[in-house]
Amino acid sequence: MDHPLPAPNQGDGKPDQDLTLSIHAQSVVKPRNDFFSNAVATVWRANEDRFRVERRGTNGMLAAVADGAGASGLFCGPWADALVNRLPLTPVVDLSGLDAWLASFCLEFRSEYMAHALSEPAKHAKFVREGSCAALAACWLDDSVAEPSLHWLAYGDCPVLIFDRTGVRPKLTAAHPDRLEDFERDPHLLNWKDVPVAAGLRVGKVMLPVQASIVLASDAIGQFLLLRHLASGGRAAMGPEFRRLSNGSGRLAAAARLHVAEPCRSDLLDELRNQLASEALFAAAMKRRCDQGLLANDDATVVMIDVDWGSVAIEGLEAEDAP
Repeated sequence: MDHPLPAPNQGDGKPDQDLTLSIHAQSVVKPRNDFFSNAVATVWRANEDRFRVERRGTNGMLAAVADGAGASGLFCGPWADALVNRLPLTPVVDLSGLDAWLASFCLEFRSEYMAHALSEPAKHAKFVREGSCAALAACWLDDSVAEPSLHWLAYGDCPVLIFDRTGVRPKLTAAHPDRLEDFERDPHLLNWKDVPVAAGLRVGKVMLPVQASIVLASDAIGQFLLLRHLASGGRAAMGPEFRRLSNGSGRLAAAARLHVAEPCRSDLLDELRNQLASEALFAAAMKRRCDQGLLANDDATVVMIDVDWGSVAIEGLEAEDAP
């Protein structure tokens, strides 16, 4: 869906650029979904990812993806929902801001879901002991000045990818995580029972090129997109690590080698944009990539925002080196 926005102006009442946002988002349960049985029925595990896209003021927007960590704690889907829907429309830019924001609703969430767990002693004990866990990625677009800027935040392993589309092919100008090895570590997770720590938080601010794409994703699909880009020769700064990884051992190295063997034959962003056109197309693409071994079997959520606001390049934006 396209969202034309009023263009910024320089004080004379006349817009100096046209700005258009095109937003594409989908969330689907893992391709090979699993289940458990209770005394009454078979229960299929639900998608515990959540996302949100919302206009911010007149000319900006907020977008977020939260990945509920179902292997840790209870009520991780509702907790992911609380994280994305409680985000303020102004950017969270540091650890103290993150802590204050979480503190504003953690006790309310705890009280509400403690009531759901009281009837089952084992569930109640697990909720008290482990809480609820999720990773979070968010961004705030501010085009109130002549050059639109983007604040972004990540806590945990939800990727944030920012592409410059002004050249022949997209260039990845900023990425979280900025090292592939981070995917192989246990991620920091937000939890209503724990204070967030500096080691888990990454924040940034970038001035956007005249044609940009911002991708927020849950970890498995975000990792897939980053490996796909690297296997096709993109993101020169990560090239040496990717080459070392593809010659190494382990699950991520095996996935990297598969991507090298089957690089992206088309524009990665065009391919993703087409898949996000419907839930059915996105789910089919995730299943196909999972069956090929290119994508981990996990819930998949992507928010993709195309920003187009003019034709004059911004000075000072450091893009990746050409391969």
